[in-house]
Amino acid sequence: MNLALLSGFLTRDPEVMRTKGGVLIAKFPFSINRLETGESDTVRITCFNKAAETARDELQSGSHVLVHCHVRAGNFPEREKTVHTTEFVAHKIELLDIKNYYGAMSLLAAIVADKLCDDPPGISSSADKSRTECWVEHALKTARESESC
Repeated sequence: MNLALLSGFLTRDPEVMRTKGGVLIAKFPFSINRLETGESDTVRITCFNKAAETARDELQSGSHVLVHCHVRAGNFPEREKTVHTTEFVAHKIELLDIKNYYGAMSLLAAIVADKLCDDPPGISSSADKSRTECWVEHALKTARESESC
């Protein structure tokens, strides 16, 4: 199955055009951070029709999005050699609200922390609260604090 989910940031506003046949197309460079090194890769995203409408109407340079796409490889001749290309074709684009993103990441971290750590700082588990509930409470408190920044 050729399916990829990419989370990253637009590095420029989308370029939007319409073909002679009336198909809406949007293209934009997209920066994806490598978790292991902190470096980033920039790839080109191409959207058609509904996804292109989303790009045109909702995205701009700096937007944090989740792109549902497939990979398309191609090539073309140029000056006595073949140039190989890789393109990511978006089916769906979701704008990630940074507050919701941090809240979701905090909840995920809480579930992992419950499996790996003792009680969260300043909150103790009891007969009324499980460790997981304590970690979720801690994660939500942390997410609320990050929203006020």
